[in-house]
Amino acid sequence: MKKSIYDFSVVSRLVDYIHNPTNQNDGHDYGYGSQPYLEQIKIMDSHVGTILREIDEEGWNNDSLVTMTTDHRGIGTKHGGKSDDEVNVFLAVRSVGIEPNSKIENEVCNMDCAALIVKALGMEIPEWFDANYR
Repeated sequence: MKKSIYDFSVVSRLVDYIHNPTNQNDGHDYGYGSQPYLEQIKIMDSHVGTILREIDEEGWNNDSLVTMTTDHRGIGTKHGGKSDDEVNVFLAVRSVGIEPNSKIENEVCNMDCAALIVKALGMEIPEWFDANYR
């Protein structure tokens, strides 16, 4: 059995993953950027607000990294191509030391989120990692 380069048993932090396929389904059905798609984004935004308020109320905000991203973007009702409009994604990050409403100026691919999380966990990013950490 191949041994992992990291000993994940020493990571004593909670990692939570939430997946919402509704936006993608509306993107396929009605088009990315359509009114139904944008309505689902508003609903998701409300849910994210609830999660962030809970983090604040529990006092976890000084020891939390919250990332929100998509697996892809789309053109019309399609995705899966290699154009910038399909590959580059939305990425939002909230953590201590990140100025609210600041912007990431570079293009972001969803694998960049993995590099950010690895670095936030105090691990070194391997040379072979095909992602950027800015």
